Amino acid sequence: MVDTYNNMKEEVGMKRILVGLLGVMYVAAWGQVPLWKTNLGGLVVGTPTAYEGNIYVGTYTRSVYGFSPEGKLLFVQKTSSPITSSSLVLSNYLYVTSLDGTLYAFDASTGSLLYKSVFSGGFSSPLASRDNILYTGSISNALYAISGNMGEARWVAPLKGSMYSRPLVEEDAIYTTDFAGRLSRFDRSGKLVWEVALGGKIFATPVKWENLLFVGSSTGNFYAVRDDGTIVWKVSNTRPLSSSPVMYNNWVIVGGYDGFLSSLEARTGKLIWQIQLSNIIESSPVLAGGNIYVCTYSGDIFCVDA
Repeated sequence: MVDTYNNMKEEVGMKRILVGLLGVMYVAAWGQVPLWKTNLGGLVVGTPTAYEGNIYVGTYTRSVYGFSPEGKLLFVQKTSSPITSSSLVLSNYLYVTSLDGTLYAFDASTGSLLYKSVFSGGFSSPLASRDNILYTGSISNALYAISGNMGEARWVAPLKGSMYSRPLVEEDAIYTTDFAGRLSRFDRSGKLVWEVALGGKIFATPVKWENLLFVGSSTGNFYAVRDDGTIVWKVSNTRPLSSSPVMYNNWVIVGGYDGFLSSLEARTGKLIWQIQLSNIIESSPVLAGGNIYVCTYSGDIFCVDA
């Protein structure tokens, strides 16, 4: 399943774009030709991760790679199952999850395995963290909170459907979306605070601005939901939405299966501007320097003035 942050990530300090397409890893400077590329020998579904200049990426062919900024291979490690989500690096721990429910912790410098923990549900949700607790969702309808130090589950909370999006973690709240079309809020102990049925299947991670959450679903509807669970507005589209939105000032920007990249006024849902690109937009836009960078199914990367 495609990571809702998939296939493009900005590393601001290095002024680079990291792209994984059909098993090939590219690193490009803004507006320039690729600095280097390498073939990973397998499908790349999750977003590459950057940490202290190094780049980490997992593949569907059960491998985790670490590269230097210049493209030198630092290490490769095998996993027991395909990797379909983004990794996470904290304090030189490289955390990777796989479809069979295994969490791996590697040394981000050497690739040495520090520990692995096996859970009952397969993981295809990108990891989030706060206070050294890892949060991820499973394809078996559960949200996990896991100790980053030891890999032990702190708690497991049931969901109505499989989860493929990254949890949105705040100081006192965790927001999730799932394949049952629910947007849910949990407290940090795993207690469900509220859930709202938006319909369809939700691939995307919500983005929050002030007290509003924004997310789209496979029905083509795009929602603004207050942080108490109240739907504030809805905009309908004819094609599914699976891209996670981004904020630019008080505008929310989202791409859709109709190939349109749209900017909406956050408080009202009013259309500010819209541009049609070459094909389906499933990956999430990246915003930097007043520009939006987005990939399409045609294999194109577009730069659009926000």
